[in-house]
Amino acid sequence: MTNLRERALGLLALEIASDDMGVYPQSISGGEKAYEKRTDWMEGWNACHTALIKKQSKIRKFINKAPERIKDYLLFEKINLSVSGDEIEMFVICNDLFYWGCADGETIEMSDLDDFDQAMKESPNFGPDLWCARKRGMRPQGPFYKSFTSEDAALFDKAGPERTDPCGKKRNK
Repeated sequence: MTNLRERALGLLALEIASDDMGVYPQSISGGEKAYEKRTDWMEGWNACHTALIKKQSKIRKFINKAPERIKDYLLFEKINLSVSGDEIEMFVICNDLFYWGCADGETIEMSDLDDFDQAMKESPNFGPDLWCARKRGMRPQGPFYKSFTSEDAALFDKAGPERTDPCGKKRNK
């Protein structure tokens, strides 16, 4: 389990570093060539830093307005956020849960939170994965079952029909 104090301090370090990052101004030296143009690297740095600050501001606003349970899920890394334009999306990471080598996530809407809470209560260790399985109506791939207690395995079995694909076969029951 993540140490919340260490996580908060790490994020504080990121925030301080971000706030401390300068933007490269044009150089003014006077004379015939008074303005020294920024290099492509400097322009890219400025654009990247500006985009980072904008995303950080949007995320802060979202978190400030979020219900306490969402804040808790974010702190315990049970849900994640993604910024696209002005939209912030909550999602659950389910990489490799259903197929190997698959970077994957399941969007979670505010209307999904009661079902997510229920999955977390039923399976504190695998609640996000259980919620994803239920949302998709699909069992995880077989190798995941090695990590489950018999109670967890029964919950995941109820999430969807038995899989017949090679990834879905249970191994080492």
